Amino acid sequence: MTRPMGIVLPRTSNIARLEENLHAAELVLSAEEIARIDALGTPEGRLVSPETLAPDWD
Repeated sequence: MTRPMGIVLPRTSNIARLEENLHAAELVLSAEEIARIDALGTPEGRLVSPETLAPDWD
């Protein structure tokens, strides 16, 4: 994955947790770690929200 396909917007009212969240901007992943994350979206990996589990709104 060369660029993120989504972003996470953390929310907290705890100052200590906010400081921890800000340090995440300094996180650097290795090529191997990125490849492992990318693999989660494949049929062999984890599918977070399959269509069959999504609510039918219409």
